[in-house]
Amino acid sequence: MRLNRKGDIGFMEAMAGAMTVCLVMTAFTAFLMAETLAQEPEPPGFDWGLVGPVAVENGMIVAEPACSDYPENNRISGLLLRIYSPAFDSLEGFEEMFGTESDDSVCERRIISVGNGETSIPAVMEAVTFL
Repeated sequence: MRLNRKGDIGFMEAMAGAMTVCLVMTAFTAFLMAETLAQEPEPPGFDWGLVGPVAVENGMIVAEPACSDYPENNRISGLLLRIYSPAFDSLEGFEEMFGTESDDSVCERRIISVGNGETSIPAVMEAVTFL
């Protein structure tokens, strides 16, 4: 058997094929980046340090949140802060609204331990951010 050149491509054809692949991949990467940047930014996350100390007093969960100017500072319409204990239905939960409600909202939850000095109970702390 003798080799012939019928199936071989030359240097120029190989370079043209490689450049075509590079251009297509560059266009795909640019399109993907443009679509990613065009999406809406994520809403601001809630700063849990603003809630302050949480305790149980007289069968109620009490907190001292410092969130009165939170909606104005973060360009949102409102914030609903809720603390309750699903394990102890007899405890009255804490709920306070800052600003106004709207249709679009994002809810963040955190499990905390609330105590009254001698015992501690599990509780859920929710921050509903109204966009």
